[in-house]
Amino acid sequence: MGLEEGLKKIYLSKSKTFLVFCFCFIFSVGIFSLFSLSATPVFYLYAPLVIILFLWWHFFSLGKFILGCLFCLWLAFYRVLIFMPGPDFVGQFWGQTRQFSAQVAAEPDYKITGVSYELGNIISEEKKYSGRILVYGSGVSDFKFGDILSVSCSLKEPENFSGFNYKKYLAAKNIYAVCYYPKWEKVGEKKTLFYYIYAFKDLIKLKMEKLFDEPYGSLLSGILYGARAGIPEYLAVDFRRVGLSHIVAVSGYNVSIIAAAIFSLFSRLGINRKKIFLPASILIFLFIIFSGASASVMRAGVVGIVVLAGRHLGRPGSSGRLLVAAAALLLLYNPLLLIYDAGFQLSFLAALGIIYLTPLFNRWWKKFIQIKRGFFLVGFFWEILAVTLAATIAVLPLLLYQFGEVSLVALPVNLLVLGLIPPVMFFGFLSIFLSWLWIAAAQILAWATQGLLYYIIRTTEFFAGLPYAMVTAGLSVFELFFIYSLMIYIIYNLWKKYEKDLLVADC
Repeated sequence: MGLEEGLKKIYLSKSKTFLVFCFCFIFSVGIFSLFSLSATPVFYLYAPLVIILFLWWHFFSLGKFILGCLFCLWLAFYRVLIFMPGPDFVGQFWGQTRQFSAQVAAEPDYKITGVSYELGNIISEEKKYSGRILVYGSGVSDFKFGDILSVSCSLKEPENFSGFNYKKYLAAKNIYAVCYYPKWEKVGEKKTLFYYIYAFKDLIKLKMEKLFDEPYGSLLSGILYGARAGIPEYLAVDFRRVGLSHIVAVSGYNVSIIAAAIFSLFSRLGINRKKIFLPASILIFLFIIFSGASASVMRAGVVGIVVLAGRHLGRPGSSGRLLVAAAALLLLYNPLLLIYDAGFQLSFLAALGIIYLTPLFNRWWKKFIQIKRGFFLVGFFWEILAVTLAATIAVLPLLLYQFGEVSLVALPVNLLVLGLIPPVMFFGFLSIFLSWLWIAAAQILAWATQGLLYYIIRTTEFFAGLPYAMVTAGLSVFELFFIYSLMIYIIYNLWKKYEKDLLVADC
């Protein structure tokens, strides 16, 4: 097939054209994010319009296709451009001590060493400045989301460390300055919907403190809504050594695995796959609200729902396009996520792995093991293994590139633990809910949940104590690109060879 015929096949298909437009936008966002765009040259903004008009009149269908691609490129450029800080942003105060008013713009991040706040709506000397300031306070600081503060602070430029571009990571969250232990006081508050959501979370925390002993309560908080502040340092290290850190982080990696596990559990209980999608999506939506509906939580929820949609449709091609469209929409909102947010990258790679690799593993399962799917426990744990293996393979090269470490026991530990995460979440939620109605029943259910958490902790500690549980190994950019190119080539050819069998195996 020649180039002209290949292009014609694409631009005459609406779904393929849409996919190409999304990829064009995502690729362009990635390229433009690497540069500091501080001006708007007239040529870059308006020259594409001239080219578009020319192609539109002279090439019709192909012209419209190229028009769309150029528009996506221009949109990516413009979106990255306007996301960059303007002249009136808080970074101009680096090295200065300033007096300003600000609002707590995100949920406080509590740690053993203290607490940090993202401050927005910065007003200094009756002038409003764009961008946010990350402020580190002592453990006695107890401000809430929506509180309006009067702050006196020495502002500093964020500094990179250990090869990590911390400055760009914060810029992706619209944070351009940091300060430590300021003089501040609350002067007012602004109650929005998120104010009440976070207030509800505070009530949840109080209930959990009464129902669960430590470190089980802190671990459950991490599993339910990503709160890792109370998890002991030694346990956090153990989770990292065995490749289980994702269960206490609200990420698309975590939610996509849990979503696939919930779907598999419901289907094995005899519920039709078409009836699973809606209630499971509602559960994810409630999870987003319960977790505080932060940007990372909403991104994780989007990825989880796309994974559910893929399992619901039974068509990886359709769910893959949904995932690409979701990525494009999120990057339209915040274009810096693609390059500077590892959570964004891991979320979508894990979801792609689940969508395209799980059917391959299920085909192998049905062909060589020949155990009936009606055998509930074996089938369910195979599903957990297949989903975990798919997500792990998809993110492993990036993890090696980003962090330079790999857990050699991650696969068996995830197999032994992940099957318990859905019941832990369910019974944890249920015990908290019952605590408002019948405290005795809630406590009994909490003890049962704590038993499951005890198993998770002891399993983690055992494998983390093994020699060579984690080894150091890194990848260069070239090696990362080569490995993912090879993976795409192999998976594409396997799908092309076994497509009909794979669609049946994933049903």
